[in-house]
Formats: sequence, structure tokens, C-alpha cells
Amino acid sequence: WTGDNGFVSFAGDEINQFKSLWDAGDKNVKEVFDEYIAEKKIIDNGEKQFMHAMIDNEIETEYAAPLSEISIQHTGKYLGYLEDLYYLAVPGSGYGRAITVLAKPFSKKIELNSRVTQVDYSSEQEIIVSVADEQTGEIRTVSASTVLVTVPLGVLKAADIDFVPKLPQAKLDAIESIGYGNLNKCILYWEDEKQAVWPKDKIYLSLVTEDIESSGKWTIFHNPMADGNGDNVVLVGWIGGHDADDMEMQTDEEVLVDVLSNLRSMLGDDKVPLPTKYKITRWRKDKFARGALSFPTAGVHFGDMVRNLEEQVENVYFSGEATHEDWYGTTLGAYLSGTTAATKIIEHLQKN
Repeated sequence: WTGDNGFVSFAGDEINQFKSLWDAGDKNVKEVFDEYIAEKKIIDNGEKQFMHAMIDNEIETEYAAPLSEISIQHTGKYLGYLEDLYYLAVPGSGYGRAITVLAKPFSKKIELNSRVTQVDYSSEQEIIVSVADEQTGEIRTVSASTVLVTVPLGVLKAADIDFVPKLPQAKLDAIESIGYGNLNKCILYWEDEKQAVWPKDKIYLSLVTEDIESSGKWTIFHNPMADGNGDNVVLVGWIGGHDADDMEMQTDEEVLVDVLSNLRSMLGDDKVPLPTKYKITRWRKDKFARGALSFPTAGVHFGDMVRNLEEQVENVYFSGEATHEDWYGTTLGAYLSGTTAATKIIEHLQKN
């Protein structure tokens, strides 16, 4: 995988052939990976499946999209980082506490069960936002001098919000062109620490399967116990790309069978008991997400598209992870883009 003859080095050489990130010759990760397999004449199935496990873990799951759609130029530079990657965890903390602190100054103004259906910015004096009550279906309107749109890219792709007038073509092209992948998790919890039969000091556990078709289906597990997560006996299975979409059609019970089957292949059939409880995400089916995170599509001028997506339209501003050119696909990107947009809005309001 690494070393002078490894795929990481091969991918780097491939990337260096392009004159710039906007070279029209951009390839997807699958193309480059297949070229490597053919050039190195890798025919041993065990070696092949190890390679597929690595590429699935480092690219397909990380970017939540099929290898055939992901740009090698924008993602190849991160290959090989997984072995040096460490998670930072604060026992008892999490996104919930962070959001509570950030929202505290204006928490009384946050309205729950209120879904935006339309943003009408046709008037120079005010913007009219239509809001539907999720429980009653009643529609009401709110007027504002500025609006900040922070919904996930998947919601924009689904056109769940009607913009009046229609958004500029450059922004519509950006919404269509930027990839939006799916990443799901199966979080397993056991009450008894003795039931943790996996190596407690290993952050990741990865399964090399016997065939390509199954190499990305619940084959990577994150072990929070190695991150200092107290005595909680938890494993988190990850699945990304089309496999994540297909998984959402299964029942929770069917997913659990698949997850436990892979864990038992790794650790022994008689060593992994049924979890005390478990939680499975389905982000593509979530109407307020429509997927998990953005990714750079092969052959697309990604930086231009991100900037077009972020650009304000009249007094309607946009933020979210998909609008950050460097930290797309991350919570940090969402946060940073939000602070940038908020600064622009403050400057606008102060001038007017």
C-alpha cells in the first residue's frame, strides 16, 4: 500500500501529471486504482482484496461516495494518512454540548418543528420566508432583511426549498455538480466490559473480505475505547457510498446480522455476543439531510463550484460544509463557513 511501489506513491505520480487542479484530464479514483492493479500485475486474490479494503477504508468510506465518482486530484493527497490518524475525545462531551453552548445567546429565538418551504427575495425591501409547522402543516411567513441558508447540499439538490426568483444558473450548476455522498454508522453497545473481545488499544479494526463486492460493506469499525472514551463498550461500524444507500433499504435486524457476521469473521464466531442495544443511521432517507457530506466529483472544477455555491444572492447568504473549499465534508467546514457568512451579514447590516 505504501512504499516506492505502493498505490499511495503511484497515485501521487498520477496526480503530478496534471498541470493544475483544474486540468481537464482529472481521473476518478477507480480508474487510477484499476491502472495500478493492471500495471503491477496483481493477480493474487488475497493481495487484491487487501488493496480493496484499504481503498474502501481510506477513500470510499471517508468521502461517502463510489470510487468511480471521486476525483483523484482532490483526494489522492490524503492517501496513507489513516495509519497516523487519531481521534480526540472528551469523555461525556459531544456535538450536543457544543451546539448548546453556541446556541445559548439566542436559544429563545430558535423555533423547532418549523420547516422552511420558500425563500422569496424578489423585493428589495424585505425577504419573505415561508415556514411550515411540521405537526399541523400550517404555513406562516417571516420577513427579514437578510437570510442565511445553512441546509445540507442534499436538501438543495432535492429542491425542497423554493427560491423566488429562481437561483442564478451558476449556483444551480454548483448544486448539481458537487458530489453529495452517503455515510452510515451502526453503533453497537454492550453493558459488560468483559464483552469487549477486540483489541482495546486499536482505534480501527478492518476486515479484508474474499471478494470485491463485499469489501466495503461493514468492513471498518471504529473503537472509541482506544480514544479514551471511558469504560463504555462501544464499536462503530461504517459503510459508505452506494453500499450505504442499499443498506437503507434493509431492516435494522438485517443490518445487525450483516454487521455481526463481519465482526465474528474477524474475532471468532463464538466471541461476539449480541449487543445490549444498537443504533443505525439512515442519512439518505432523512429529509433534512438527504445524505451525509459533499465530495469533489471527478472532472469538475471543484473550487469554482464551491465558491459559486457559497456566493450570496442579493441578501440571501449560504453556508455549510459544502461551501468550504478546504474543509468540505466536515463539521469544522460547516462551522467556519457559518462564521464567515455571519461576519458578512453583520457588515451588511452595519452599513445599512
